[in-house]
Amino acid sequence: MALKQTFKWIAVAVLVLLLGASFHYSGGWLQLCAGLALFLFGMQCLEQGLKALAGGGMERLLARSTATPLKGLLFGGGATLLLQSSTLVSLLTIAFLGTG
Repeated sequence: MALKQTFKWIAVAVLVLLLGASFHYSGGWLQLCAGLALFLFGMQCLEQGLKALAGGGMERLLARSTATPLKGLLFGGGATLLLQSSTLVSLLTIAFLGTG
């Protein structure tokens, strides 16, 4: 059992070293990973904010607005027109789904 745990730590260390080396040799790869990390951090903050905001009233409003597929389609279209960004609507939808 101890040998398995040691191997796991060695594998993690090797992966971290390889990732660090790839960052050193490719600035574009570093920028891509940094941007992805910021995006995921923003999504986590958005999800936590929605959890705090999504009280009973907002939850009931969303449930009524998306009760049927047609209502959901119209709500999504209206939200996209209002926010001027289908990507933002998609991200908000994912965040709402993540809140349960």
